[in-house]
Amino acid sequence: MSLGVALAGELTPAVEVRGNITGARLGLLGNVRAGVKVPLWVNPESTLFADPYLIAQAEAFTSPAYVRLGGRVTFEPIAIFQLQAYAFHTSYFGNFQTFIGFDDPLASYGTNGDIEQYVLDDPSRQGKGSALSWGLQPTLKAKVGPVLVLLSSELSHWGARSEVPGDYWYEREYELLVGRNDYTLNNNGALLYEWDPSQDDGWKLRVGSLTNWRMALGDTEDEVLRTGLMLTWISHEGKWTHTGLVMPYLRSEGYNEGPPFVGYVVRWALPTNK
Repeated sequence: MSLGVALAGELTPAVEVRGNITGARLGLLGNVRAGVKVPLWVNPESTLFADPYLIAQAEAFTSPAYVRLGGRVTFEPIAIFQLQAYAFHTSYFGNFQTFIGFDDPLASYGTNGDIEQYVLDDPSRQGKGSALSWGLQPTLKAKVGPVLVLLSSELSHWGARSEVPGDYWYEREYELLVGRNDYTLNNNGALLYEWDPSQDDGWKLRVGSLTNWRMALGDTEDEVLRTGLMLTWISHEGKWTHTGLVMPYLRSEGYNEGPPFVGYVVRWALPTNK
């Protein structure tokens, strides 16, 4: 029945383009999503059912260190809940501290400098590799007046291959030491205050806190916990979004007392894609 309702809806393009730059663990990343959006049981008179939808997209990530290709499905049956499912193939180029192998699940990989020295001591520990990953990400959203709350939890499976020795490898983007066949859990919580002056170009400003807690669920039991400030500016009725992050590390291999994680994300999306 749900499929029939979905197919009866009007298909609209769903396109997003993102650019990310991060500090501490320095990174540069581009992301493109393109697909279609299908409205579901829309009820304009209801706050909860004003825009339920299903989005199916092909997706690509590109960076100097890897290329990731795959697809994503986003299902939002009600305004307060969203579920995403995705699957990707990642090709690591063997540069910029990817793909790096370790023998010990409790290995201390440390800071960028420590990882660089580890590879200099044994160059065979770094090389090209690949990984198949899939995951599910449920998200709860709420808005009370100008206050927004977001809670999400992402469960991912990683299956990695490389001629680099070691049963464990350092996944650079997630900042975790994981097994060749392993699961990771990525929990996020945001509390934001929104200013919406409702001017002609429809811009909004959001400021608040973001907490990110990642962990490997296998032998390594590696964890990254960071929390800090999040500032988002949305303009042109949602087409453009700029987000800045400053998040000190509370738990991390090598950065507990080091510099905070700093990031900037710019996003462009078609108006039909919220």
